[in-house]
Amino acid sequence: LDGAVERRVGVLGGLDLDVAQGEMLALVSPSGVGKSTFLHLLGLLLRAALRAVPESLVRETLAAHCE
Repeated sequence: LDGAVERRVGVLGGLDLDVAQGEMLALVSPSGVGKSTFLHLLGLLLRAALRAVPESLVRETLAAHCE
């Protein structure tokens, strides 16, 4: 887009989450607050824990999405 302005929005700032093994949870919030971003990052962290993605990719992705 010509003349487009990049805008960063901190959607995951202040997130603190504890989930016990076997526990289920639901993400419920208004549109645009970061539910999908959170789930994508969680998937990335899980793959990193299984060593399926390089640690550098995890750091870069988290830095790009979390403030």
